[in-house]
Amino acid sequence: MQTNAYILLLTKEFSGDNTPEESVVLRNWIAQSPENQQLADQMRRSWEQSANYGQTFHPDLDADFKQVWARIQAQQSVPPKKVFALYPILLKAAAVFVLLGFFSFLYVRWNQPAVAMQQIVSGASVRAVVLPDGTHVWLQKNAALTYPVQFTGGERRVQITGEGYFEVAHNANQPFRVELTQTGGLVEVLGTQFDIKQDNGGNKVSVLVRTGKVRFSPYGQAQNTILNAGEKATYRREDAKEIRTKVTTFNELAWQTGRLEFVSTPIYQVIADLEQYYQIKITLRNPKMRDCLHTDAAPPVNQSVESALRNLTQPYQMHVNPIGPGQYELTGGQQCQ
Repeated sequence: MQTNAYILLLTKEFSGDNTPEESVVLRNWIAQSPENQQLADQMRRSWEQSANYGQTFHPDLDADFKQVWARIQAQQSVPPKKVFALYPILLKAAAVFVLLGFFSFLYVRWNQPAVAMQQIVSGASVRAVVLPDGTHVWLQKNAALTYPVQFTGGERRVQITGEGYFEVAHNANQPFRVELTQTGGLVEVLGTQFDIKQDNGGNKVSVLVRTGKVRFSPYGQAQNTILNAGEKATYRREDAKEIRTKVTTFNELAWQTGRLEFVSTPIYQVIADLEQYYQIKITLRNPKMRDCLHTDAAPPVNQSVESALRNLTQPYQMHVNPIGPGQYELTGGQQCQ
């Protein structure tokens, strides 16, 4: 593959359109020489400089790449004597074709008026936002969302700081992509409902999918992970390690739903979820109750901590004793079956 073909791969990579296989090929090429790395860095800087401008020109990078690659393959299939004669011509033609297309794209992109952007900051409380396409977003406390006042072009791209829960309106012609400002990662929506969480220092990011599926590319890396409903991926920068798990409850989303739901959940996990949600401390005095399975699948929204503890203890004849501000102990109880 010649340099002009890698230029197309670079533009596809910057726009998030490369396949996993193409991303691997591109990374290997960049690592081959300092010159390749320098070219990639220069093109990335040009791309980033144009990031705040409107885009009305939408080159079909896949089609362009296929044309260039077909020309290269064609010249490779010609008998040796003809290859020697045709190679310089094909290479020059392909290079001119690619470079003119790429720089025409940048010229148009740089010379478009800036797209109006809007930022919503949640502050000290959870905030709900409806985007221009009908997508619903819930921002956790101290989170921020930046998005265009109107989605144009070939994608719907927004930026988030902190934690947010998304219910994305379906539009197959305009993929929905979320940039993670604290970690530099990217989430591409292939489904509908998911949660993104970044820590303040940008050292850890997680994605939890409730319905549908998403493509998760942590920290701007070329490799990505496809997550389906009921799956969670957590990526830590310090050791470049991704932890992928199946979730048994979605109670870590209680900040968005307003309630905790339990279906055959061990009491020790119920207690842990209640402690985290209500910011309290619960002590279970009877260890025999620890593994009893508790179900409360449809509790009222925003119920009080006293009501939640009562719903937990009554089926097992346990008693709730307040022992201090935000502290409770559970005593008694019949051994579960």
